Amino acid sequence: SIMSDDTNDLDLLDVQLEDIEDLPGFDVPSAGDYTLKLSASIKDINDKKCLEIGYEVMSCEKKNNDADPDAVPGTKFSQLFGLQGEPDKVKQALGYAKKLLEGIAEQVGEGNLMLLIRDHINGMVATATINRRKDKEDPEKFYPVIKHLKKA
Repeated sequence: SIMSDDTNDLDLLDVQLEDIEDLPGFDVPSAGDYTLKLSASIKDINDKKCLEIGYEVMSCEKKNNDADPDAVPGTKFSQLFGLQGEPDKVKQALGYAKKLLEGIAEQVGEGNLMLLIRDHINGMVATATINRRKDKEDPEKFYPVIKHLKKA
């Protein structure tokens, strides 16, 4: 049986589950104020180019609701902005990207979106207020709503 010779090895498992650190995953953290590490890339999604802005949680400064779960440092999530396809949708995506990034653009003095993404965003440490928006179809799925994104 598993117990006979392996008792010493099984001691390695003698730990409370609640004492095991949670691993960072892909998840939109609970609403609050965060310090984040940013990334940016152009991705192909359904044969269309999208700008992906990635976020990695470094720390939570303040949760809106103390009862909400803590975000594990290293947790990642992202936002996509479609750059190809229906002109109206692209216009809307660029409008959202502008709204998201204009605070940082002002801080670093770069008004060109390409140069902002290429030269500044990757690896930048930033602060932001995060909220979660539920998916209409899937209530378990959340989208990030990012406000006050600023270079830290």
